[in-house]
Amino acid sequence: MSYWLENMWYCAAYSTEVPLGAVAARIICNHHVVLWRGRDHVVRSLEDRCPHRYAPLSMGDQIGDDRIRCKYHGLEFDGNGICVHNPHDRGLIPRSSALRTFPIHEYCGILWIWMGSKEPDTSLLPDLSFFLPTSPFQQGGRGSLIMKVPFELVVDNLMDLSHAALLHEGILGNDQSIKANTDSGKRHGKVYAKRWMPGIDPPEYLDLIYKGDGSKIDMWHDIEWQPSANLLLDVGATSPGMTKEDGTGVFAQHIVTPMTDTTCMYFFMSARRNPPHRTETEDAKIQARLLELRRIAFAEQDAPIIQAQYETILRMGSYCPHALAGIDKAVVLWRRMFEGMLKNESAGANTPSSAIADRVHN
Repeated sequence: MSYWLENMWYCAAYSTEVPLGAVAARIICNHHVVLWRGRDHVVRSLEDRCPHRYAPLSMGDQIGDDRIRCKYHGLEFDGNGICVHNPHDRGLIPRSSALRTFPIHEYCGILWIWMGSKEPDTSLLPDLSFFLPTSPFQQGGRGSLIMKVPFELVVDNLMDLSHAALLHEGILGNDQSIKANTDSGKRHGKVYAKRWMPGIDPPEYLDLIYKGDGSKIDMWHDIEWQPSANLLLDVGATSPGMTKEDGTGVFAQHIVTPMTDTTCMYFFMSARRNPPHRTETEDAKIQARLLELRRIAFAEQDAPIIQAQYETILRMGSYCPHALAGIDKAVVLWRRMFEGMLKNESAGANTPSSAIADRVHN
């Protein structure tokens, strides 16, 4: 029984991480896979092993238009997982040498990999129109982290907007934003959470993207989850009493890819809408500082506390959190929807009420 949806697209890498002629290794949903970009610029993926002696193909080389060659003994495989060349034994192709393939779809500068047995369905990809080169929004930097925790804990953290006032104090929240009400619910197969914080002093991130003068703002934090672990965060500021459209905001896409039961890859990118007019030099400084603040928030604040949380779960031997009705509704909703989808995909097999509980190793 897996703890993630198999018939789903997962972010394997940014396109720039697999340039022309490159070979890359990834672990996705407990599968070791190799990706390579051939001379035809197409990225392909296979299970990461040569059937001869099980040497990782990711240690090999991309050759020809679409092949990968094992570094150990030189067997070559095409994008269909077929051994097409053997430099030994008069070129005889070994029997049962075909490897499992994984469909790749390149979209918005991301290599999406399909892990299931059903026909790939591109309608299940998240809408990333905010982040396309043709988008009217100002594109920010992209980044990624490897987190040594189950992917659910990262999604929980993102769907919990209330922690920004404390964990990200001074960057995304402050004492004045703690008591904001959280509106949560489901719509169109997604789960959302929203917080509106009127008349507060601006945290640094919001002050940077708006007026930069420290004057009071109405601030919002909105987030939406869609399967399997794609989340769109909308953070913004406007003058007190004005609408969101009168202000400015940042869309931040968060994509979490399970690697193993206890590790995941975490990708994030941003796009600014309606940025105030500033000089090119001023804007470059602001963009650099925004990128640094995002790095601090993710790498130095979120990651350590989620890691410590997971270590506590392991120490306790179980995970039975006490939900706070006012702030945890979105976390409960996404988990219930996700576990329902798991049950449907596994054709009625029993699914634990908390996937993390069964990930605690004795």
